[in-house]
Amino acid sequence: MNRIRSLTARTWMLIAACAVVLALVVTAVLVLPLGDSAEEAAERALPALQQTSPEDGAAGGEGPLAAAGWIVPEADAPGTGPDEEYARIASGMGGLDSTGPFGPPAVSLGGVTEHSGGAEATLHWTWPHGDRAWEHTSVLRLEKRDGEWAPVMEPRAVHADLQAGESLGTQVDRPERGRILGAGDEVLAGPQPVVVVGVEPRRAEDVEELSDALEEHLDIDGDALADRIEAAADDAFVEVITLRRDDYDEVSDDIRLLPGTVFREEEQPLGRSRTFAAATLGSAGPATAEDIENSEGRHTAGDVVGRSGLNRAFDGELGGLRTVVVNRVDAEDGKHELGTVEGEEGSDVATTLDVDVQEAADAATADGDKPAALVALRPSDGHVLASSSSDPEGGAFDRALASRYPPGSIFKVASGLALLRAGVTPEDVLACPETTDVEGKVFTNAEDFGLGESTFAEDFVQSCNTAFVDAATRADGEALASAAADLGMGLANGIGTDAFGSAVPVEDDPVTHAAMMIGQGTAEASPLGAAVMAASVAQGETVEPVLVPEAVESAEEGGSGPGTGELEPGHVEALQELMAETVTDGTASALRDVPGPAVHGKTGTAEYGGETPPRTHSWFVGYQGDLAFAVLVEDGGFGAEAAVPMAEDFLRALHD
Repeated sequence: MNRIRSLTARTWMLIAACAVVLALVVTAVLVLPLGDSAEEAAERALPALQQTSPEDGAAGGEGPLAAAGWIVPEADAPGTGPDEEYARIASGMGGLDSTGPFGPPAVSLGGVTEHSGGAEATLHWTWPHGDRAWEHTSVLRLEKRDGEWAPVMEPRAVHADLQAGESLGTQVDRPERGRILGAGDEVLAGPQPVVVVGVEPRRAEDVEELSDALEEHLDIDGDALADRIEAAADDAFVEVITLRRDDYDEVSDDIRLLPGTVFREEEQPLGRSRTFAAATLGSAGPATAEDIENSEGRHTAGDVVGRSGLNRAFDGELGGLRTVVVNRVDAEDGKHELGTVEGEEGSDVATTLDVDVQEAADAATADGDKPAALVALRPSDGHVLASSSSDPEGGAFDRALASRYPPGSIFKVASGLALLRAGVTPEDVLACPETTDVEGKVFTNAEDFGLGESTFAEDFVQSCNTAFVDAATRADGEALASAAADLGMGLANGIGTDAFGSAVPVEDDPVTHAAMMIGQGTAEASPLGAAVMAASVAQGETVEPVLVPEAVESAEEGGSGPGTGELEPGHVEALQELMAETVTDGTASALRDVPGPAVHGKTGTAEYGGETPPRTHSWFVGYQGDLAFAVLVEDGGFGAEAAVPMAEDFLRALHD
């Protein structure tokens, strides 16, 4: 009996002991976390390397690295957080704050090796520089802290060859910007000497007096300049204006000795003159903060970037590619090369612009007191010889290539072709009343003239609106769009840069279609599209315009609808004769005595806006020998009043 009780007691003791052990195990499981593996910890830590900036972690804040569990070895960087240490090591690359030659890095994980007391991981780094990149590896050390793996921010975590206290640095070699060339390899835009006028505040005796004097001589805002001078550091260079060397020489005696003025001589990419094809060539200037931020390292402070026109469209070719040398910077600021991203010099961009023709165009458009544009091209090959846009208010909009205006009566070249295709002949009678009505919409002629029982030829030469409106039923919307397409009006897409030719939608509404016959309604054209129309008549086939030969792609017909693909010789001859008579006996008679071959042309007056009577743009399109051209004067009135005199100035300048 006692034997049985003793056995029972031992059993209970064993059960109690097992319970205690089990409780300890459960407690250990519940209290002590299992934690990530070293590989998982490393993977989790990598995104922070692409998010940090030098300011993160400063002033007691917690940056992305600190938030992701990164640590810093106290012996190497006492009192420094992981974000600050990363910025010290890598900020010279620029990817952390968009100030250097590289964009934010892409970092991926290679192999991970655990060993007694720690682990090491291989990291693969890719630093983008535009569409190129620099790649390398680093060694990431991980330590156990409170049972968790912690990545260690130290120099070799960023590059395998960096030692304690070292960092990455870069040297940038900027290539020389390419030039924009014209016919015969004439330089149209390239490096030109300039003088940057500035003010050094500590040398200015009277800021207000100095600012007023500079406003007087340089046409700048003196009050705004005074504010900038007052806000600047004493030894700062407060930039006032950049002048071409010739322009500076004209005012140097007036500003050179003003107390506080300082000057810096440089070269900048500029056109042959301030006005030479200015809107089409465009401009280039220092990269802005926004340019730098969006460039993925391609641009840094001091770079020159294309701002508009061909300078912007071909900025990649002109600007070239910078050479970037990546260095290991030791504790004594010594530099040791780690790698190079090779660059390329900027390339020249060749255009078809002809210096003599362009200068004649610029001179003609500059004489007016309204915004104007003139495009000239060679019918035999489509080469654009001149592209001039002028604005008395100083605007830089490229009216010559990119504007959209109602073409008005110059479009009667296209609607005239549609009527010829419909069987109308120059001798057919198409009455020209003073007014006509289409479903309640009244159409009139300029100054309410009428020709009575006139022929189609007389209607074209004298630009009778009512005759073309009444003939709208003979050529539907598709026929009109097809004629415009075959005259090349929409073939601007293949010019080699952004441009607009024309838009001639197919309109079913009788009133709108009638208006389209005289270049109103929804019809739109640029001087480029109008000049191509004249060139196609001169050449007897559809002309495709070319400005940058190497960039020309297969031209697509813009908004002008599908054409037939050919111009019939009989119709071309009729249009040529009608355009010749417009100059000898019609609305463009002021051009009949211009030197050189006979001028062929068509005037245009295009209504716009909602005023009564409506305001009008002035147009002229024409050709002389192997030169076709279009002139637009915005808000210029009748075609014969503004555009024709400008065309005359242009043609006479070419023959001087």
